[in-house]
Amino acid sequence: MTKDAGSDQTVDVAVIGGNFAGLSATLYLLRARRRVALFDDGTHRNRFAHASHGFLGQDGVAPDEIKARGMAELRAYPTLVEMPVQVLSVEVGFRVAWDGGVMTARRVLLATGMRDLVPDVPGLAACWGQTVITCPYCHGYELRGRVTGVLAEGEMAGHYIRQVIRWAGDLVVFDNGVPLHPATEAVIVELGLPLVRGRLLAVSQEGGMMRGVEVAGEGWVDVGALYMKPPSVAASPFAGDLGCALVASPMGDYVQTDGFGRTTVAGVFAAGDLARPMPMAIAAAAAGAMAGVGCDMDLAGLLPPG
Repeated sequence: MTKDAGSDQTVDVAVIGGNFAGLSATLYLLRARRRVALFDDGTHRNRFAHASHGFLGQDGVAPDEIKARGMAELRAYPTLVEMPVQVLSVEVGFRVAWDGGVMTARRVLLATGMRDLVPDVPGLAACWGQTVITCPYCHGYELRGRVTGVLAEGEMAGHYIRQVIRWAGDLVVFDNGVPLHPATEAVIVELGLPLVRGRLLAVSQEGGMMRGVEVAGEGWVDVGALYMKPPSVAASPFAGDLGCALVASPMGDYVQTDGFGRTTVAGVFAAGDLARPMPMAIAAAAAGAMAGVGCDMDLAGLLPPG
């Protein structure tokens, strides 16, 4: 935390969340000569992944390393106020509170992301982000050709299976003891895939490398990777607290924004996974950049009416 940070300050923008979207937004705001308080408690969604992929110029680089490089660039700008603390509340106005102080901002930019509700299956958490993944575009190439499982839950499971099969070796479908949507059953039959019915009991792994899964009534099934789309929720309550409208999607609710990252609440912007249905590092960074520009234009009175 910078030595002059505290509750006696007013900043132009409080950016809450310091991952790809928040860092990109902050960079553009700093280059616009805005005084920006960047709040970050380090609990990013991708902290479990060993590497980020599909991010041009950063392919294969660990998310923490990308963040460290970004922070080094931001620190070159004198109007940055680093706030490595957990925000406790954000009020319309905008008063941002943490344990030990309150800061006032002219605008707020939310980049707090989402939190995945990973099933409580012994051994699964150790594999999360390594061999238990959600996105084949982000990590499928590294797991290509393995005997692969897919957890077929929800009405979009058939579409998900059609995606994953292009990266997998042999593909096995698990229902986790939950009745499948008829359309999903039809896709499984059409593709001739084995379906293992029963609740997942445990995951066998070593250092995050999956060896197999134990299924109730079936025993152990050998797989080297598992795709799943667990439900996700906003990692912070601030968008709801401020009254921002949400958009419902099969992948979960997200904050409604326009092309400039502007929410339905005046002065509040959002970017990254919090404001889009599909998590993707490079898209989060791009959305953060646009939200930063939009926020600056709003402060200057130049943003077109929403």
